Amino acid sequence: MSQVARQCMRVGAIALAAALLLALLVVLRSKSPSQAADLEPITSSSSVSDDILPESGAYHGAVIPLEQVMAFECMVGKKLSVIKVYQHFHNEHFYQNWADFIHDHGAIEFLSLDPTNETGDLNCCEVLSGNYDSTIITLAQEIKSWGQPLILSSAGEMNGNWAGWSGAYNFGSDCVTYTQVSDLYASYGCTDASQIECADGPERYRDMYRHIHDIFATEGVTNVVWAWVVNHDSIPDEKWNQIDNYYPGDSYVDIISVDGYNWGDDGPGGWKTFDQVFSATLTSLSSSYPTKPFMLGEFASVEGTDLMSKANWITDAYSHVKLDWPQIKAVLWFNISGDWDFPVESSPESVRAYREAIADPCFIGDPVWCSYLPLVCKSYPPTPFCTDSGSGGTETIKVEPPSTLGGIRIDLIKRRVFPDGKRYGFSLWEVEIYGPGTNNLAIGATATASSSQDSYGCYKCFPYKAIDGNTNTRWASDWSEPQWLAITLPADESHKIVP
Repeated sequence: MSQVARQCMRVGAIALAAALLLALLVVLRSKSPSQAADLEPITSSSSVSDDILPESGAYHGAVIPLEQVMAFECMVGKKLSVIKVYQHFHNEHFYQNWADFIHDHGAIEFLSLDPTNETGDLNCCEVLSGNYDSTIITLAQEIKSWGQPLILSSAGEMNGNWAGWSGAYNFGSDCVTYTQVSDLYASYGCTDASQIECADGPERYRDMYRHIHDIFATEGVTNVVWAWVVNHDSIPDEKWNQIDNYYPGDSYVDIISVDGYNWGDDGPGGWKTFDQVFSATLTSLSSSYPTKPFMLGEFASVEGTDLMSKANWITDAYSHVKLDWPQIKAVLWFNISGDWDFPVESSPESVRAYREAIADPCFIGDPVWCSYLPLVCKSYPPTPFCTDSGSGGTETIKVEPPSTLGGIRIDLIKRRVFPDGKRYGFSLWEVEIYGPGTNNLAIGATATASSSQDSYGCYKCFPYKAIDGNTNTRWASDWSEPQWLAITLPADESHKIVP
């Protein structure tokens, strides 16, 4: 913490990159735990949702690979209070290592436990057959034994047409094939096709959901909040497939989770505002279930044609949650890379908008302070830390960091166009970080990235290969831009910079 000496970072073989931005990260975490970190194991039969859901405000959350959590928090300036992960029935055992990481990080796990086997989704009757009861019992027992509170869902987005447990895949509107095993309101009998509540798809789903829930109850699991997860619109949009037809009953639902996305101009329905995605569904559900809290379990927007389109969407979304929907208790941005540019870091403008939006104390999470050198080349003149003329090869870049170095972040903004007109991904063969001494501080550090390749073109080209000490291996991004690589230095080592 005394004096500062110059720090040298050698970046080895930055191939296929035409612009390189180096952003120095210094991670300073708040000493006070978040509300989520103060939770105690639930051992009584009291309402878990009352114990872990905030009375006011909404938890800051995300759907994100666990290895990217710390870099994400540093980027956005606030810790996550809820982290959503997915597990399938055929994995058979509760992933306690995931749960431990999330809990030790001071967050609540939102576990989506989906009915699948090794070949794909299960339909409702396969779950109701009892053939998977032993797996459900094992999962229930292990979650109970773990003892910490978590949010649990199973078989979500049933009003869409993409999951094996959806109404559309379980005889849909047919009123003859299936008779409800038991229902909280009545035994429909399915004798009259005009009675929409006798549609087989919703009936099968309700029985399946209750079957899973009842096994957990029988096993005495009291440390879960049951989230009933719906898609923001019903596909197909027919009377039998409306959300209310799938509701399993008040005693089976602690919180209602709504998923929805703005897929942009090229997606279904074109560009949609946050209000257009969610307002009608939230209004209807609030009227139907006025005593239930809500959460946005997955939501995000793509970039638009205008530079600020996504940034403005983010600002508008969090403003609506704060001002219009006090019953929303958690908001989870879908921050997973894929065919759609949903992650916050899809543009510098989106990062800034997100940071500013979730900085509001309405969105619950401890602050995380990160000191960045210039964030993006296109928003700043070129500096010693930012070049827009990188041509690959080995570059040595000197930076003058704060007195304690927590890590570095490399932002790759523009890919090189090859003579054949193709643009591939970014590749980093090796990143080395040196202080005044001769030790490479990157050895033993943790590397995370916006994406990575694992295909015939670059097999298992994961982030850690950029800091493995081997110049013959590399990290490679997918074929898009921008991308980033973050390196977090070991927490148990002191990286105090002295003369």
